[in-house]
Amino acid sequence: AGAQQAGQVRGLGLLALHANIQSVMHALDRIRQEASGRWEGLRHQLGDASQRLQLDQVLKVYSIFSLGGGTGGAIETDVTSHFRNLVGENVDITAIATLPEVHQTCFTGEPDQYHRVQANGVAKLIELEAIMTGDAKKRKLQISTRVGETVTIPFPLYNSVYFLGRKDATNSDLGSAKAVFDS
Repeated sequence: AGAQQAGQVRGLGLLALHANIQSVMHALDRIRQEASGRWEGLRHQLGDASQRLQLDQVLKVYSIFSLGGGTGGAIETDVTSHFRNLVGENVDITAIATLPEVHQTCFTGEPDQYHRVQANGVAKLIELEAIMTGDAKKRKLQISTRVGETVTIPFPLYNSVYFLGRKDATNSDLGSAKAVFDS
């Protein structure tokens, strides 16, 4: 499925995001509102006890994407940045990136597909390094919100980043993306 979305062309993934940015921003705001509503509901259920308890209102978010694709890896920084800017500091974002090898069974066998996927992986790793080291902030890298509007990528964008490959702790190949996520 993933191998046929943007055809591993990051620019197409970004174009799709920006063509639908209003819908994406609306969906992110709905998620924020739902999370806030749940916190308020919890406080209401606790009643007076909520005054005696220390409640840290931190939303835990997992951003899961492929390093090698043209859609997920391309739009993930933008979507996560928008969400962090929308929610503020009360969010703990964990990025979980699948290495290109995880999805190799999805490849269609097109010429150069393997090279595009590997190049996308390198590009996303460079992007992640710039974000995690603060270089993106220092250089004031920005993302688009609407035509003519930009915002700086927040720092820190992620609280932690993990990478998933196809091999387990014993170096055995799990054989498929499904097996990676099931293990």
